[in-house]
Amino acid sequence: MFACGYETQTDRESNRHTDTQDKFYTVRYDTGDKSVQCGRKTDAFKLWVMWKARGDAGLGSLVDRTMHIAQHCLRAVSSRPGFRVVSQPLMCPNVCFWYIPAFMRGKEEDEKWWGLMHKITPKIKELLTLSARLMVAYTPLRQHKNFFRLAFTCHPEVTTEHVADMLEAIEECGEMVTLDMLQ
Repeated sequence: MFACGYETQTDRESNRHTDTQDKFYTVRYDTGDKSVQCGRKTDAFKLWVMWKARGDAGLGSLVDRTMHIAQHCLRAVSSRPGFRVVSQPLMCPNVCFWYIPAFMRGKEEDEKWWGLMHKITPKIKELLTLSARLMVAYTPLRQHKNFFRLAFTCHPEVTTEHVADMLEAIEECGEMVTLDMLQ
């Protein structure tokens, strides 16, 4: 429950499964759990305001553009060496994928290989964040090890150039990862 805009200890404990726990930084100053901005009620209100401001046609146009850019990203990820899509076809504006560094390609994808991949994605995120190039989400899901999740939204407007820049940054940082960094 929220008390004056802050989650109680019980809420943080119950929400812990939704947060990525292998962060490379101290979460002491991470205010995500304390924000009312991180919730469905707030998102629903923002959607309603945007709908009222733009009307049916305007909102429809924004959603169409967002789905178009997500589809573009899915095609780009599918065609780039080292990138692997988690699932297709696109059903929402989320594109989920792994980046597989060159030193991991062409090897048997056994349990040990996937164990390393589970560590590689957070390491790439760390390098992206520390270099101030990109903030990107990652998560595991059921049997899938950590993968990137690009969630496209109506605002800010994302262009094909932005998508190319994001994928290039992920690739460049992914190629900086070494086995020694994963120990």
